[in-house]
Amino acid sequence: MTLEVNGFDGKDLKLVLDGLDNQKPNNVVANAVFSTQDNLTVPRVTVDMYYDIGQG
Repeated sequence: MTLEVNGFDGKDLKLVLDGLDNQKPNNVVANAVFSTQDNLTVPRVTVDMYYDIGQG
């Protein structure tokens, strides 16, 4: 799995799921929360992500 994020203000996000068998049903759950703290000298970006990649 690849998660590529460019420019948090622009919300440019790319999620790539590799290696899944496309001949069978797959159960995929992905949830991500992005937050920023811009009141700091150096802004902080936090990503909380949960994912479950299973085959059904």
